Amino acid sequence: MQVEKLKLLTKQWTKIPKNSEKIKTFGKYYHRKMDSKALGLHDQKTRGIYSLVFESSSDIKIYIGQTEDIYGRLFIHLRGLKNGKHFSKRVQKVYDDSLYKMSLHIVAKGMNDEEILQEEQAAILSVPKEYRLNKNLIDSIDDIKPFFDRALSLPSWNKYEKVQVNNDYDECWQPLAGIDKDGYGVIKVAINKKRKKLVRHRVSYYAKTGKHPHLIRHMCGNRKCFNPDHLEEGSIKDNLNDTRFTYNEKLGGNMMDKFEEMWVKYEANVDKLIEWMDEVLGSKATSIVPKRSRVYYWEGLTGVRKKYPEIYERYKKQQKIEKAGGEEVLLYIKGCTFLRYSDERIASMIQSNFGIEYNEQKVQRVRSAFEIRKYQGSNTKV
Repeated sequence: MQVEKLKLLTKQWTKIPKNSEKIKTFGKYYHRKMDSKALGLHDQKTRGIYSLVFESSSDIKIYIGQTEDIYGRLFIHLRGLKNGKHFSKRVQKVYDDSLYKMSLHIVAKGMNDEEILQEEQAAILSVPKEYRLNKNLIDSIDDIKPFFDRALSLPSWNKYEKVQVNNDYDECWQPLAGIDKDGYGVIKVAINKKRKKLVRHRVSYYAKTGKHPHLIRHMCGNRKCFNPDHLEEGSIKDNLNDTRFTYNEKLGGNMMDKFEEMWVKYEANVDKLIEWMDEVLGSKATSIVPKRSRVYYWEGLTGVRKKYPEIYERYKKQQKIEKAGGEEVLLYIKGCTFLRYSDERIASMIQSNFGIEYNEQKVQRVRSAFEIRKYQGSNTKV
């Protein structure tokens, strides 16, 4: 990569456009400071487009996304990267490479539903492919049209069953085979050795309208369905409302009220809430990160952390205790600190007595979290 080209691209995504707002530049070992700031900003919901920029001395990689809540979304990115469980393996790989320095940016904000998707696609496409970390892009109608037409001509296109799923609509069309991990019907197409896996409802919507929009709504609430009469072009807001509606239908009541009730019942325990949501609502997510994100999303939507601060504080304290190794280990650290044992000795004794992996740094983190003051005298017992 030419140095001049690198500088130009870096300038584009770290200095301009003029309405771009640089949030924070940091190395991968400074997450604790960034986490606290991100948590503090989480209540300031700002709709817009953001970018994650990774720079090294000879390369640059850029990921671009759009969201209803920029700061909340960036916090989810940071938490996933920190835990090595980011939803994008490509982003995680670059983040884990010590040669890259990461920075976060707000590219644009304050757009309406129609503008935000178009601007996101334009921003992604403005980054040369070799420096782009985004993987899934909506193909232009000119590029995808031959594949749509080919799919409609295949014998497998007409292999489906009609199923009554929603009483407010006529029968859904469900494919007899080919369902992806997200629950959508798919069909494979090849033209001149170039292969694509198309979602059936997009092909069906194109066949009816000649359009290829960013978002298509399943008005029947059935992801497998590709009946064109059940499909409608929509916005991000529509998509969120559809999700809430689907949850309300499954629950037979109001999802926001039910989530608040269960949140109080389980005392903010995220693992129990995930288990409840999986059982009652079903889950398409296989990774624990998206499942946790779903709980955090509904926490923000219902405002339960602010409504019941005492419950949330108890849960946070319990989480700290569990990270320390439990009540017994915490009391052990307090006792050993009072006896002025060194951190190295405390860690060694915990490993020996409790069979838990411990080191000096973890002892220090636990002491800091629970404000256990270390004796400052000179008689530390090694």
